[in-house]
Amino acid sequence: MPYVKPNTLLQLQIAANNAGIESYDNPYFDTDKLKGALSMCIVCGNATCDKTPVYVNGVYVHKEDAANAEPVEVE
Repeated sequence: MPYVKPNTLLQLQIAANNAGIESYDNPYFDTDKLKGALSMCIVCGNATCDKTPVYVNGVYVHKEDAANAEPVEVE
């Protein structure tokens, strides 16, 4: 499978979930197949992940994991 940058994948996921995409009338274009291919989480790669991806300090993390993480002290 080719590598897709997380930011690009997130933009593709948003576009695929746009309500107007279902109105694209072409017999060769399967919106369900597109949504299935783009269902991968940009953080963990899991297709059934229910966590929210957020961009923090230059990396993508799960919002729930970031909220529950212990603070890191840098000396």
